[in-house]
Amino acid sequence: MGSVTVRKIDDATKQSLREVAAKQGRSVEAELRALIERTYGPKKPRSSEELPDKKVGENRAEYLIRIAPDFGPLDIPARDKGIPDPEFP
Repeated sequence: MGSVTVRKIDDATKQSLREVAAKQGRSVEAELRALIERTYGPKKPRSSEELPDKKVGENRAEYLIRIAPDFGPLDIPARDKGIPDPEFP
């Protein structure tokens, strides 16, 4: 594993980093490592907009309809009261 040393970081930036790391329950070093891995590490699909075989201009609903054409309409049952309202003395 490699290592990196960063010099001449503004005090306010360093303090902000410490606060963010503390909120995440990490050390400053662990927070920087996570940031570097998120930014420069292997890319993974981040959202439904980056689906593997999604076509350009296709939204999520269109994609789901296309990949599951046999999924018929949903039968949504009528609502009923279910649990009766409580009675207070």
